[in-house]
Amino acid sequence: MFYGLELFNRGYVVICPDKFHHAERRLLSKVRPWYRKKNPERDYLLTDYQVGLLFLQGKTIYSKEAYDVSRAVDVLTSLSFVDEENIGIIVHSGGGNVVPYAMFFDKRIKLGVSSCGVFEITRIFNMNIAQPFPSYMVIPNLMKNNLSTADYLKSIYPRSLLLTRGKNEWGKGKEGSIAMIEELKYFKKAYNSNGDKGDMKTIVFDENGGEHSFPYNIRKGVYIWMGQRLK
Repeated sequence: MFYGLELFNRGYVVICPDKFHHAERRLLSKVRPWYRKKNPERDYLLTDYQVGLLFLQGKTIYSKEAYDVSRAVDVLTSLSFVDEENIGIIVHSGGGNVVPYAMFFDKRIKLGVSSCGVFEITRIFNMNIAQPFPSYMVIPNLMKNNLSTADYLKSIYPRSLLLTRGKNEWGKGKEGSIAMIEELKYFKKAYNSNGDKGDMKTIVFDENGGEHSFPYNIRKGVYIWMGQRLK
């Protein structure tokens, strides 16, 4: 959707690293050049394998991706023309799910935008969910310690955070779509439980049929919101 390019054209310094296990960071082999061709079923198994390697090291996909984002911030702050006091992160879908964890890990990130990304881990993993999620999308011991995704969002306060959702991401009128939208209210309530000096915004949209996307009209509004904060 080229939002990195769009932000660059608006005057931002932009770094766009490949997400873990995506694009050129998929598990590729020089001996098996056909791995470079897309194959969703095979690539899903390769992702599962790569996350298994993380688990063996005591890491999770969340800790790995938060670390990767932090290293990207290291690169940015090494550049003389970057304003270290005004660093933001904007990502869609699975990358968007990383936003609160990256901001929790790296306090240098002043602003975060998650497009159709963040979900409550403790809600998604139950036997009644309409669509099962892969096991690597959990944080071990989260419920054991009586914590949730909302606690990570609370920790970001009072930094700026914007979350979007399409009305029909899981199908029009489907239980999953309704739950995701309701979750935004839950997240905002958790964030605001720290006080009234925070800065969190949520957007539910109909554009593109309200599907799992980041429509241009929504992006334009998000860019205005970002510009007011990253001056």
